[in-house]
Amino acid sequence: MQSDSRHEPSGDRAGCRHFFSSNLEGVSEQPTTCDFCGRQGTGAETLTWTTSVENGRQRTYCEECSRTHLRAIEGKLDSEWW
Repeated sequence: MQSDSRHEPSGDRAGCRHFFSSNLEGVSEQPTTCDFCGRQGTGAETLTWTTSVENGRQRTYCEECSRTHLRAIEGKLDSEWW
């Protein structure tokens, strides 16, 4: 039976750090503004923010507004109804 190297633990986590740090390279340092409350965030801070498209326009919501209005977002209600 052959060993599958994909399932063997490497013991070295350097590859994991490289994976996550390389994913952050594309994160913009430009401030992003929550379309609901007006909060601003930059870089990795905005990775937990939610985006949606309402009436053909992209909207961005901070983590707090996303959590507060989760049911409305999942129900695809426009933010005007929240």
